[in-house]
Amino acid sequence: MNFVDTTETAVCPACKKPLGELGLCISPNCAVWRTTELTEAPPLERYDYTRLSNFTCMEKYHLGMEECWSEEEIAEGLAFGIDIHNGMEEYYKVLKAQGAHKSEAHKRVFKPAVKAAAHAFTDSYIQHIAFPKRSLDMGLTIFTDYALLYGIESEWTIIETEQPFSVLFDNMPDGVPFLYEGIMDLRLEDSQGRRCIMDHKTRYRIDEVWKNAPPFQQVRGYMWADWKIHGTPPDMGWLNGIATTQRGKTVDRQYYRWPVCMWSEPMMEDWERDVAAKVMHIRECRRTGVWPKNDQVCSSYNRVCEFMPVCMTAPALRENALRRFVKRVWDPLDRD
Repeated sequence: MNFVDTTETAVCPACKKPLGELGLCISPNCAVWRTTELTEAPPLERYDYTRLSNFTCMEKYHLGMEECWSEEEIAEGLAFGIDIHNGMEEYYKVLKAQGAHKSEAHKRVFKPAVKAAAHAFTDSYIQHIAFPKRSLDMGLTIFTDYALLYGIESEWTIIETEQPFSVLFDNMPDGVPFLYEGIMDLRLEDSQGRRCIMDHKTRYRIDEVWKNAPPFQQVRGYMWADWKIHGTPPDMGWLNGIATTQRGKTVDRQYYRWPVCMWSEPMMEDWERDVAAKVMHIRECRRTGVWPKNDQVCSSYNRVCEFMPVCMTAPALRENALRRFVKRVWDPLDRD
């Protein structure tokens, strides 16, 4: 069964059903793909790409993931990315529900799919404050342009959208396994019958999709999970890169990119080694209570780290610096 953190919630974050005594989801209809059933306490540690990517700075990881401090207001770029993601999810759900996997079918459901995406984006957008650089009209244009560029001419069979997973990672040097979890944005099969994993990525400029971060590590993690769950590896992973820059009146491909990550077993072995090394490092920091700072990552995505004021404050005065933060537990299986 999929493990969830019972310190903050009494329901499964994936299916919203009540939990059993060990903090495990007991619903037989839970949508989470699993490779193992957890039947013994204590619950296993849980990691995902977001949690591990925060370990580029051990102090940031400690404050954000171990102590669960988070800014009360979501950053503009992140919030707009969530809005776009919600719209993209609805777009592909409509295509899947209508069986739109050939060009003719895409043409038939083009308008309702874009309309559904626009509604989902708008509903998400109005929950946030007004964005000076990212307007509502810009978001609606993004979906229309995206569909015009890719939707009509594609010949995909959409297998699943927003698929959560919880996979046992047991290749650890210390012999202590953990759960690697997450939500795959889109699983599909292309016109050549190749199974693909797609992850939506938004950045202000398209080159930032892969310039400021290693997002292929996230896609590789999804490919690894898909392989472990189904026994056969997917053929490739795609980054669905979407720029949120103000654009002109004509549809322009420069705002969208689809870099591809092909499957290979050595690549998966390399990914496993990287993840195992990071988790071992986290466990060592937790054991010693020492979380060193990394001042090389105090600024990323053109934004200063939210914890910089805390890190620059003397330990005795940190309580005051943390007053503008709130406690928010990160859960890999909960989009909200």
